[in-house]
Amino acid sequence: MFVSSLQLDEGTSPEPEGSFVDYQTTMVKYSKAIAVTAQEMMTKSVTCPEELGCLASQVTTDYSQLALQGRLAAHTAEPEEIGFQIKTGVQELGHGCIFLVQKAGALQITPSDSYTKRELIECARTVTEKVLDCRRGLPSQ
Repeated sequence: MFVSSLQLDEGTSPEPEGSFVDYQTTMVKYSKAIAVTAQEMMTKSVTCPEELGCLASQVTTDYSQLALQGRLAAHTAEPEEIGFQIKTGVQELGHGCIFLVQKAGALQITPSDSYTKRELIECARTVTEKVLDCRRGLPSQ
């Protein structure tokens, strides 16, 4: 699912029906949700690793929606450079989400592995930073 979401330039994108501001607002909503879930994953990695699968699924769902909204926002952005920044930011966040989901799976397999816990926590921090970077690429409303 992530790979298809990351390919923002490929395939036919839905024809934009809303305004740039509509897509931007929805992007902010989903990026916030991803950041909150990443933070929750950091906590659950220590307290309840068996819940990571559900959280990883939520990250995947939210990222898929963010990628769609990002594609539409990039399509309607003026100037074109803003569209490029949006695509780049969303793709970089997607890569971070992939690593976070992978580490969540690894930690579920070996919940007592302290090295994997540290890696997951680092991935979650990276995702949070990428969310901020992605949102910085959006013009102020």
